[in-house]
Amino acid sequence: MDYARGDVIYAPHAFSRSLGVLLTGSVEVTKGELLVSCLTRGEIFGAAALFNAEEDYATTLTARGPCRVVFFPQELMARLIETCPRLAMAYVTYLSGRIRFLSRRLEDVLAGGAERRLEQYLAARAAEEGPLLDCPATQLARRLNVSRASLYRAFEALEAQGVIRREGKTVLLCRHLERN
Repeated sequence: MDYARGDVIYAPHAFSRSLGVLLTGSVEVTKGELLVSCLTRGEIFGAAALFNAEEDYATTLTARGPCRVVFFPQELMARLIETCPRLAMAYVTYLSGRIRFLSRRLEDVLAGGAERRLEQYLAARAAEEGPLLDCPATQLARRLNVSRASLYRAFEALEAQGVIRREGKTVLLCRHLERN
């Protein structure tokens, strides 16, 4: 399937019980206002829709630009897992990685003050998209669950430490942030 920028691929009430593989482009994964991750070419999504009876999907996936996705329906995945032990093991490995990723994201969300939350967010974005952030402050404050005033103070502190440089509404990372 092909998607254009802004197209919703999966949403809580609009999804298929399929495993998706992103062939081209990138996809933003959000939970409400919280940015969970950005998927790029070759990454998998939809595991939360497979093999469970929940009526809602856990997140919203939105195309960040033109992208192409191939879907593997649950029935096909079940047959492949039954007949191909290597695929079954690869899928379990993938699920284990997702659990660890989500655990780290939860730690990020629960991290201390605004400065720490911003630091964690910038580190995650840098790992996914490179050392550039171009996001409205109001939206970023909501994603980090901090006030705009706290967000601005956090930006000032990180800039004073030489971690970031601001150019208008664009934020550049000057040095790599380590994720804990």
